[in-house]
Amino acid sequence: MKGDLREDSMKSVKVRMVLRGGLAAYVSGKSEYTVEAPCGARLRDLLMSLGVPLHEVMGAASGGRIKRLDEEVLDGESLELFPVISGG
Repeated sequence: MKGDLREDSMKSVKVRMVLRGGLAAYVSGKSEYTVEAPCGARLRDLLMSLGVPLHEVMGAASGGRIKRLDEEVLDGESLELFPVISGG
């Protein structure tokens, strides 16, 4: 049945994630992933499922625009994640 909650909850999105800098070290050293997540998942949910500490992520971009950690990810979206930079 169209619009059925159970039907909607079974849908998922596929998102390409590119981890820049040291972020790949948290995820087996690979820098690119395609992640499948339930509809309504937020960027922070994907990062936590991969084991990337949120405090290590300075920012994210999708299609040339900044993506906040609390934003919903979209099917087919390509995200670049940038690490916190420190030093002196």
